Amino acid sequence: MVRSMLSYSTLPISFWGYALQTAIYILNDVPSKSVPKTPHELWTGRKPSLQHLRIFGCPAHVLKGKTEKMESRSETCIFVGYPKETKGYYFYSPSDLKVFVSTNAKFLEKDYMNDFVPRSRIVLNEMSGDTIPREVTQPNPIVSSDPTQDQQPTIPRRSGRVRTQPERYIGLGESVENLPDDDDPYTYKEAMEDVDSRHWQKAMQSEIESMFDNKVWSLVDLPKGIKPIGCKWVYKRKRGMDGKVETFKARLVAKGYTQKEGIDYEETFSPVAMLKSIRILLSIAASLDLEIWQMDVKTAFLNGSLDESIYMMQPEGFIEKAKWIRFSMQDSKKGMLPFRHGIKLSKEQVPKNEHEEQFMSRVPYASAVGSLMYAMLCTRPDICFAVGIVSRFQSKPGPDHWTAVKHIFKYLKRTRDNMLVYSGGDLVPVGYTDSDFQSDSDSRKSTSGAVFTIGGGAVIWRSIKQSCIADSTMEAEYVAACEAAKEAVWLRQFLIDLEVVPSANKQITIYCDNSGAVANSKEPRSHKRGKHIERKYHLLREIVQRGDVTITKIASAENLADPFTKALPQKSFDGHLENMGLRDMTHLL
Repeated sequence: MVRSMLSYSTLPISFWGYALQTAIYILNDVPSKSVPKTPHELWTGRKPSLQHLRIFGCPAHVLKGKTEKMESRSETCIFVGYPKETKGYYFYSPSDLKVFVSTNAKFLEKDYMNDFVPRSRIVLNEMSGDTIPREVTQPNPIVSSDPTQDQQPTIPRRSGRVRTQPERYIGLGESVENLPDDDDPYTYKEAMEDVDSRHWQKAMQSEIESMFDNKVWSLVDLPKGIKPIGCKWVYKRKRGMDGKVETFKARLVAKGYTQKEGIDYEETFSPVAMLKSIRILLSIAASLDLEIWQMDVKTAFLNGSLDESIYMMQPEGFIEKAKWIRFSMQDSKKGMLPFRHGIKLSKEQVPKNEHEEQFMSRVPYASAVGSLMYAMLCTRPDICFAVGIVSRFQSKPGPDHWTAVKHIFKYLKRTRDNMLVYSGGDLVPVGYTDSDFQSDSDSRKSTSGAVFTIGGGAVIWRSIKQSCIADSTMEAEYVAACEAAKEAVWLRQFLIDLEVVPSANKQITIYCDNSGAVANSKEPRSHKRGKHIERKYHLLREIVQRGDVTITKIASAENLADPFTKALPQKSFDGHLENMGLRDMTHLL
């Protein structure tokens, strides 16, 4: 098997060690003649997955660790095996004459099989000597080793003598190194073994120094009868708009879930501003042509005071007092819309077999949806509906759900330059509300959507599944209008408290494209169609009657809340985004 692998791969004989390791790895994952199960299953109790297996010797485009702006992001290497202790693949770089480990690569197996030429050989630098170099094993740090055998001295050329050609072998200056991937370290050990360990050490050093400067803790002996809570490091690479890492952050957090309310603490409070409040202030600043000064307090939460005494274990890497040891969509096609029209997702699309269950167990579904939700809440109202749909299946997602999540990322890749633009127009808040009808195939509930604009840009938006089952489109629109009216009441009072908007005391107009819902918001109309509506939604009439808001009819094509309840055609979708102030900055600069 090893001879066949080397022959087909056209690699030199010096790679026999990698071929042998790969052959053993494959044989451990296939059934044995003596027993019905695979050796891997007998040893671990789990059936092995064969999805990650690749053709030995095939070329691959491997992502480089750090590159300049105009430099190529990848290099062509040759796949030569699987590492034992880490995830990824072994690759040989013909340009650098080294073997390394990487998790980010695109394999060219089809091209390799189609363009295969028997017995062709790659060009390698030759060195003379008596023996072949030893097989390189993978150490933890990055090391480079050259063959240490003494080379035979060159025999001087003399007239009339025949020079004896020395025995030749292929000398590879091999090294094993880990290239950085998109996954942040989860533990202290992973951070210290990461290729960016030096940056993580600096980040942890900065965190510890901030804690000492703010007198967050003091080292004491643990009193009897007290059980200390644990702590852990949380690591995060902060990336810029171009995807490159800008800063490395490390935060030491206490495992507060081990505390009990009333015993270890009495109350909790987090003084964090709502994002919609920040967007409203930005819109006002744009309208009044004000300068915005932005600042950030590093480790701001360390400045608070605790009323209770908390005993916590020392963090990893912290030895004693005054002594401290110093998630890719690669090559993805860009999506045109965040959610494709006609796609239906339901809880029935769960993994159907063991293969799909194993695949989904390795998928970071919840983490990906959380990242999308953060972008949606801050500056991307265009993905609000799509994120709301995929977030309903976090308990047990299936391959179709994961495909929808990846499609949203593809759309974000295409629209990475889209930003909310506040044009500085009149500070008159305007609201839009809409609803679909029983779009959720599992519960038959409808989806409410709403958006409010100030100064030409969206400041509040939402897309949420209704808590009741609507019996008609009028009822669904009526429920959506009630939820939008609650947001309008808060927005109106917020502007009044600021005392900088002249029209803050005026009614806020909310546009709705359903005539029945507009009529019922003012007074009861059809008793037969509305008698079963839950009483709490009739709050809408009280809000309208006291003059806080007014509900007005609008054509469906002009309703800005339409993208928050359904997937739209490209032209309609782009038009609504422009009216919400979401524009491509590359066309404006």
